[in-house]
Amino acid sequence: MIAGGPARAARFFRNGLIIATQGSESRLISMIKRVRKLLCSPVNTPYHYQNVRSTRLSFLIRPAIESDALAVSELTAGLSEYFASGSVSQISQEFWDSISVEAVTGRIVSPDYDCFVAGDTDGLSGFVAFRKPSHLFHLFVASRAQSRGLGKLLWQKVLERSACPEITVNSSVFAIPFYQRLGFVRVGPDKSEGGISYSPMVFTKGS
Repeated sequence: MIAGGPARAARFFRNGLIIATQGSESRLISMIKRVRKLLCSPVNTPYHYQNVRSTRLSFLIRPAIESDALAVSELTAGLSEYFASGSVSQISQEFWDSISVEAVTGRIVSPDYDCFVAGDTDGLSGFVAFRKPSHLFHLFVASRAQSRGLGKLLWQKVLERSACPEITVNSSVFAIPFYQRLGFVRVGPDKSEGGISYSPMVFTKGS
């Protein structure tokens, strides 16, 4: 259920709510009915999602808004061990500043970025930020939501919005297999800056 009651729910739907699911038509209709019913009673929760049945490939995906910035910042910081070169304590302050609430808010409101959030019954599950016209800036999925197809769903949102023949990403070493499954290829040696390790990769449409 969307926190804040019907008024906020209306804003949520106007922002482009998408029910992303793989399953039968009857199950999809059932989910929609449940969401509509739950929207009738306001609740006060820390996220925009509650009491929506979560299946293996069922998430609510919508454009990010400013009030998502804190949850997005916390999600990113919580995954820092996956892209640190060594100890998390060695990550530079510059990186922490780049995922602060202020920095995340700046990207969400910037016309130079397309940002989307995904949620399930446990709250924020994932986030993607695409820097126009052709760079996948961030794509993070909460540990509890990994291996459920959410990363691919968020990637599809990027593909829908980019007309460029190539899209680049600086993948964490941990995420290289995931991007390779999407069709990305490595285009240079791994790099390490400010305590962060990454591998430059590129996706070519139609390849």
